Amino acid sequence: MSHNGGRDWDATALSKADAMALAFPSSDPQIMYAAGHNVFFKSTDGGETWNSVSTNLPGTDIHGFTVDPKNANQVYAYVVSFGIFRSQDGGSIWTPLSNSTPPSTYNLAVGQNSETLYAAAGGAGLWQSQDAGRTWKLMQNAPGSGALAVASVPANGRFYVTTVGNLAGLYVSDDNGQSWKPLGLNGTLLAVAVSSLDPDHIIVVNDQGEVFASRDGGVSWSDK
Repeated sequence: MSHNGGRDWDATALSKADAMALAFPSSDPQIMYAAGHNVFFKSTDGGETWNSVSTNLPGTDIHGFTVDPKNANQVYAYVVSFGIFRSQDGGSIWTPLSNSTPPSTYNLAVGQNSETLYAAAGGAGLWQSQDAGRTWKLMQNAPGSGALAVASVPANGRFYVTTVGNLAGLYVSDDNGQSWKPLGLNGTLLAVAVSSLDPDHIIVVNDQGEVFASRDGGVSWSDK
């Protein structure tokens, strides 16, 4: 956990958990979720303490996870071999939505409204649902040769994706994915997150564990 924008980090109770996703709603930043390889935990005190959540999911190998920024109890998960699920009670009771996203689905994000979801599926590309996860289609205009991480920012309408292939890096769209521009970070970028308090504050983590931050919407970057 970092308390200064990613400059310094402290271990938490989850330091040994194989988590692949952290999510928290802007409506209640005290609530946080962590999901991954046989990992599903929830914190109600901003990440200071964590508790395992009992669920009716068919498995807990969760490769994609996100929370509705306006509803702390509405969460989505991609469970390996079983597909996309939604919970409306904070992660205890889940309803299956779809098994049509690729098995390589790696990351989920809620879009500009609660009906829009995105799924990054590695080499299988970037996928979109416009009916809250029930049906999905491949986004044809996404950059690169696939997608690793996505982040949508309702505050300014921006949409970020990290890609794979020869054009691997961070890209942004201001028109719901119709066109994209690079933001100057290249290579394998495993995670991208945007502050709920400041939409110009972006954090990116690469495959070497290096953390990069921008406070001007991606115009400039620092690893300090």
